[in-house]
Amino acid sequence: MKKQFLSILLSGIIITFLFPGVKSQTAGPADPVVKYSQTLTVRDLMAHLYFLASPELEGRETGEHGQRITAQYIASQFKKFDLKAPVIEKGAYTYFQHFTIRETSASKIELTIDGKKKHKFLDDFICYNIAVLPNELSGNFVFTGYGIEDENYNNFGSLQVNEKLAIALIGEPKGEDGIYKVSGTKESSDWGEDIAMKRKLMQKKGATALILIASNSDFEDITSGNWVKRILNRPTTTLINPMEEAQIPVILFNETLGNELLKGGKMNVAEARESLNNYALTPTYDFKKIKFKETSDVVVKEKLSENVLGYLEGTDKKDELLVITAHMDHLGIHDGEIYYGADDDGSGTATVLEIAEAFSLAAANGIRPRRSILFMPVAGEEKGLLGSSYYTDHPVFELKNTVANLNIDMIGRVDETHEKKNDSMYVYIIGSDKLSSDLHNVNEAANSTYTKLNLDYTFNEPSDPNRFYYRSDHYNFAKNNIPVIFYFTGVHADYHKPTDTVDKIQFVKMNAIVKLVFATAWEIANREEKLKVDKVSDFENK
Repeated sequence: MKKQFLSILLSGIIITFLFPGVKSQTAGPADPVVKYSQTLTVRDLMAHLYFLASPELEGRETGEHGQRITAQYIASQFKKFDLKAPVIEKGAYTYFQHFTIRETSASKIELTIDGKKKHKFLDDFICYNIAVLPNELSGNFVFTGYGIEDENYNNFGSLQVNEKLAIALIGEPKGEDGIYKVSGTKESSDWGEDIAMKRKLMQKKGATALILIASNSDFEDITSGNWVKRILNRPTTTLINPMEEAQIPVILFNETLGNELLKGGKMNVAEARESLNNYALTPTYDFKKIKFKETSDVVVKEKLSENVLGYLEGTDKKDELLVITAHMDHLGIHDGEIYYGADDDGSGTATVLEIAEAFSLAAANGIRPRRSILFMPVAGEEKGLLGSSYYTDHPVFELKNTVANLNIDMIGRVDETHEKKNDSMYVYIIGSDKLSSDLHNVNEAANSTYTKLNLDYTFNEPSDPNRFYYRSDHYNFAKNNIPVIFYFTGVHADYHKPTDTVDKIQFVKMNAIVKLVFATAWEIANREEKLKVDKVSDFENK
């Protein structure tokens, strides 16, 4: 094992010599952003990415050998950059923040209503947290409308769910005028986007499980694409937190199956939705006669994984912290094929390494940032944002002192939309204005001054059906009221396939985005005023 690791690590070092990069430390332009941007090179990005997406790393699946070697490689680079190891484990400082994950697989999941047809997993229903799914689940039902308890819209009143299977519609109510009942605006709230909010509420109220019902089209959207079904058919992975209360099972029905369930209360989904869009209080329906039974064969394993943290201490504002993230993990090996993950998210991981080196070179030349910076490639993103979730639940530095998170995930390719426009020099900006107008303005100014990319805000729109704002590691920081930017260039034909290989990366375009992230990070770390959080957070007090 030790010899194998050394050979892989040496291959990464050899690549670095093959693509040496220009790391000038001599006097340059007066503007340090310009000077140290010159150290962000295509050759260095290639050096890192050819290693990260190499066959030896076996697709970097969380908790597996290739991902652990990736973490060792990143730590060796942080040490070379003279970044501090900030994590204390077993009385010593380390670059690794370890966490334990639970891998759950089920050879059979099926359910029946009224003892009739056995409904098929994935076709008619899915389970979000198989790890907590009991071998058998049955009980009395209660319909909770949209399952929302908010000052502007409350489905509960005197409704009791304790020791019952709670049923709720997915999403949230909206009037005929297009105004959402919870937010009072045309922008949806997190009740409609974050399933965990409804699960936590039902759990708090004592429900034994939550059954969500989606329209057939929404269910198809959620489960469409081979990559979704592949993941749902494979073992699911969750964090193990001994201090956290066990979750209740969450099962999603399509509308056809939902109607079969709701007919026990002499109702259907369409009627319920129409009523709830006008009145919040949920009528009590009698489900006593309906028989429901879910059965499954569940197997659980535990694995150890880790985030890698490299810390650069600031000067006069060193207690304030900027966090720069990407996820080092990918999908591993399946059916004998390696899922290389060059773009997803080798491109982001290489970016974090390159930016970390640029800041460390500046610090070595006496230009240390005023605020501290934490460079943190995380694991477990592909399993449900697990590494970043673990960090925000167990922060090494107090979250109240974290001024922003810049997250880079898939910036090496061009999506179909921009291919049609013959526009490769773009980047999607997601989340920059959600919590802080300062952060949005800083990124805009950095682009205007240094990189002049096409900043595309398509996926930043609240109505975006892709929900990318909720699908990468920045989301766990945003939930804690920390301003975020998610840099992204969109999905492509090789997304989550073995064909996401390094030869398809557009390094010149990628390097331009790297320079934008660097310029934005430099301004955040060195500006006089801390970024103001001046937008209403959807996550506060929830």
